[in-house]
Amino acid sequence: LDLTSLPGRLRRNQISYQQPMRNHKIRWEEMLTHEFLEARDRHPVCYIEKNPMKQTTARIVLAVALPVAGWLAALPVAADVEIVRDGEARAVIVARPDLYPARSRRELETAATRLSALVEQSTGAKLPVATSPAPDQVAIYLGEGPHLEAFGLSALEFESDDTFEIVFPDEHSIVIAGKLQYGIAYGVDEFLERYVGVRWLMPGPFGTDVPEHATLAIPAVKVRQTPSFESRLLSIAAKRNPIHVWADRNRMVARMTGAGHNLNNLFAFHEYKQHPEYFPLTAKGERFTPSGKQGWQPCFDPAVTAGPAIERLTNLFSRWPEQQSYSLTVNDNGNYCRCAVCAPGMRGYSYSETYYRWVNAVVEGVLRQYPGKQFGLLAYNNVIAPPSYPVNAAVIPWITQDRLKWIDPEVRENGENLTRGWRAKVPVIAWYDYIYGAAYLLPRVYFHQMAETLRFGYDHGVRHYYAEAYPNFGEGPKLYVLLKLLWNIDADVDALLTEWYERVGGQEAAPLLAQYYAFFEDFWTRRILESSWYQKSGIYMPVFNDPDYLLDVTPAELASCRRLIEQALAKAGTPDQQARVRTLFDAFELYEASALAYQGSTPRPIGDAQAALDALNGAVRAFELHKRRIELATVVFPANPVLALSDMKNRLKFGPERGLWETLMAVQQWAGANPGEAGNVLARLKGIQEEYKESELGRFAEITALAAAHPDRLTECVVNGSFEDDAPAASGAAQADASVDWRSQIAPSPWYLWVPEYAPNTEVSWSDSQGRTGSRCMKISGPGKASILQLVPVEPGQSFIVSVAFNARLDDMEGRAGLSVQWKAPNGSWTGGISATMSLQPGAVTDGWVTRESSLIRAPEGVASMVLNIGLTTSNPEDYLLIDDVSVKQIEIDRP
Repeated sequence: LDLTSLPGRLRRNQISYQQPMRNHKIRWEEMLTHEFLEARDRHPVCYIEKNPMKQTTARIVLAVALPVAGWLAALPVAADVEIVRDGEARAVIVARPDLYPARSRRELETAATRLSALVEQSTGAKLPVATSPAPDQVAIYLGEGPHLEAFGLSALEFESDDTFEIVFPDEHSIVIAGKLQYGIAYGVDEFLERYVGVRWLMPGPFGTDVPEHATLAIPAVKVRQTPSFESRLLSIAAKRNPIHVWADRNRMVARMTGAGHNLNNLFAFHEYKQHPEYFPLTAKGERFTPSGKQGWQPCFDPAVTAGPAIERLTNLFSRWPEQQSYSLTVNDNGNYCRCAVCAPGMRGYSYSETYYRWVNAVVEGVLRQYPGKQFGLLAYNNVIAPPSYPVNAAVIPWITQDRLKWIDPEVRENGENLTRGWRAKVPVIAWYDYIYGAAYLLPRVYFHQMAETLRFGYDHGVRHYYAEAYPNFGEGPKLYVLLKLLWNIDADVDALLTEWYERVGGQEAAPLLAQYYAFFEDFWTRRILESSWYQKSGIYMPVFNDPDYLLDVTPAELASCRRLIEQALAKAGTPDQQARVRTLFDAFELYEASALAYQGSTPRPIGDAQAALDALNGAVRAFELHKRRIELATVVFPANPVLALSDMKNRLKFGPERGLWETLMAVQQWAGANPGEAGNVLARLKGIQEEYKESELGRFAEITALAAAHPDRLTECVVNGSFEDDAPAASGAAQADASVDWRSQIAPSPWYLWVPEYAPNTEVSWSDSQGRTGSRCMKISGPGKASILQLVPVEPGQSFIVSVAFNARLDDMEGRAGLSVQWKAPNGSWTGGISATMSLQPGAVTDGWVTRESSLIRAPEGVASMVLNIGLTTSNPEDYLLIDDVSVKQIEIDRP
């Protein structure tokens, strides 16, 4: 074989070549693959064995699609090793926990127990766990013990803590070897998957699929595996819960730790009194005084802060030598130093040149005393771009992006170039992804796109992966496929999906499930690019406050999806399969109700009586669907052990009041302008008011009728909402509310300005030429954070409509702007939470003024004032927010 002529890495069913092959010997073995396990169809593999003197390993696989020479096909076949025959145990599990430190013993015992329990569940035969083999029994050895040396295996080497081997030294012995805690556990899990057929499909009591076998005969062919990605972590599974247990079985692990915001721990904010030089110099030449952990960065002059950082980190590693990594991630909310050393490295809003020079100095200093340590950091926002110079090889940058957006060719090109740029600076990189789940009200699945993206990352040095994954398990095989790919980047996605559908629902249900998820995969990887909801800019899809993607799936398509999932449920086989498909069906009901409710409550033009009646009927149906959504989220989901983990109660995104005010008001106004045609419309309105008089819908119908008939009952409550009044700010404004640090500077009365201490560079101006109406408006400019606020006196039970006009430019990663409605009690304390939010998404460029209006807001019990908080948060000095025409109209329904 002329190995040097092979390309760097070829895909499945071709020769796979990863490392230089010098000084390696070749031998032939045969391997049993998952696809051909049941058929017992073996096919040959050529292994390139690792030279003991080298630190690289590689393998050439001649896959089944390639021709095999006749002499190769005639190689002898090793006999199978029976561990169960006709329901009777013929093997014992041998584990020696006494050979391990105390904290490792439990891991070995847990792995042995899991192997015994699942073999028994499959076959009815219980394999005993012992510390030595039994006569006339096959011994399945786990971990260390005298058997290794006896079989000549004592020199086994493992590339990582996750690597394992399953070897067959003789016809009566099976050895699962690896490191505790992970190598042995993953070896046991591979044994169960490969030979018993176990699949951990979803968390919960019915999520594990264990086929029944009378006999288990294990092909005597060595298996050795090392994962493609060293770190494979999902946020929702980071804590010990049923999702974590399920993800563990699918080989999730946090191998590289330390990438969160952390410089506030390296330099505590209260150190300012002793070391003010550690903290940033503002653009005004003043040393910043921090009041909390976030909202500031240390000075990145190596001469000032590198030495203290090195001293603190070396002390830490001396006290905890087992700690292998540390996070050097910047604090949140920007505020970078503008001193004579830091400022010259700034490029627009990028601080990479300054920051990574400091990182290099710190890391190099620590490595002189503690070689081998690693340093993670988030490459995001102001420091997402690589610097112009190499970064120390011990640094692992986590590049933060929502890579579903790579469906957009331009976004993909930019993302790939960013990855390539970092790969040129460091040998190993990491990805921080936003795959979500529960935040979406349709299954956000993109299996093939996910695989393609991960393969690009793997080919360009990505070895660590973390995802913000807050799942709704209505997304089916999404996380299952992701974890399989992170373990084996060459896993066949179609084969994984086919098997998952068959195992979840059975052979008859599987094709229906495949069609169901194929529809949503097409929706999210092709059709969404044509949606007005999709935004090219921004670090992730605009999901948080904008479910307009629900307008892009039609009622007919939802009906088709319902038929598929209903038929799958009807054809599901075993009780466990029925429970799994029922889980997917219950999740779909929430998806369907959400989409139809959102569409039905979206205001539409009223041109004639039929359009008015259609709008009213749509509002009623939407209201009923909202009630169903609440029932699903608060009753059905909590009763399902899988969906109970989905946290949908707090992620419904919109409530039953959405669109009611706008729709009913538009109908009322049309009826008032067309009295001769409005008889049936007014009758329908009256019927709604009576039928739903004890609900929000009836209340809205009553209020809109009064508002339409009596415009004088809409009372403006905001003072100087257009900022035209040039009266000076009220004196002593900071004392207007002692619980908030409001500084009245240039805000026109009765508005107050709030600029947090950590954002001294934010500029707020009272513009006299850019207003939407009149000439004036307020302007907030980055970088930093600031708000203008006004207190509106209210009484509990009063109803209001809030609106505001914005003109903005926001950074596509961290820029945020909007208006929130909050409440204060008579004693000035906050109460009642946030009742409304009117916001702009990151990356928004409004191209002029846009108006945001709330639905009907009702003052809760125990409040005395409504707080309007309108502000901008950004790290980009080019960002700005113009504010005009703020309005709070009270709807007076009790006045005769």
